[in-house]
Amino acid sequence: MRTRLTEKEKSYFVELLAPLRDSSPHPFVDPAEVDMYWNDTFNTDNGIMGWFQWTRPNDIDLNIDGQAAMDLMASTVAHELHHMWQYRTYKFLYLLALVPGIRQIALEYTAKRVELFVDEKLNLS
Repeated sequence: MRTRLTEKEKSYFVELLAPLRDSSPHPFVDPAEVDMYWNDTFNTDNGIMGWFQWTRPNDIDLNIDGQAAMDLMASTVAHELHHMWQYRTYKFLYLLALVPGIRQIALEYTAKRVELFVDEKLNLS
């Protein structure tokens, strides 16, 4: 089941991530523009921390267990916001890049760099 983040939870991510957008090595969408959901399909059992689905281009899903450690979820949110930026900027190429093998090079490399950047800036690495 998907549950929309409360305004307080969403504001937490907006306040952490919005100031980092200009200095990030790769762009990501403004978190204030995005609908975010806790999704109980994603949990510590399957290890999926976040999910951007191109069929729902204005929202991201987050691991339900992240509610207990939101500070650790900030880099995941930025990672998914970068995927959203990739899709909004390069729709057709983004869809082509979803092919396994190509995805790791074309999409995940820069998303991982955004994630590491946020971890470093927030002293989580």
